[in-house]
Amino acid sequence: MPVRGTSDGAPGLRRLQQMTGLVLALFLGVHLVHVWPLTRHDPVLARDGYEALRLWLETPLGLAVYVVATTCLAFHWAHGMSRLAVSLG
Repeated sequence: MPVRGTSDGAPGLRRLQQMTGLVLALFLGVHLVHVWPLTRHDPVLARDGYEALRLWLETPLGLAVYVVATTCLAFHWAHGMSRLAVSLG
């Protein structure tokens, strides 16, 4: 049984932290696959990567993916920082 004040945390939040981490890892893969091949060989083509990203964000699916990923990132970071503060005292 966890002792109050330790860094174990609530099991539900720990599970949610793991799930948001998984979503972020998948999102990073999607993001890199979507933008990286366009810019990998020629730095001048970086604009093409931004253009591809802009076009992807104009679609409802692309926008939803980025909104969900940004929400997961915000929760993951905030929960991680709160657990760090608790564990450091």
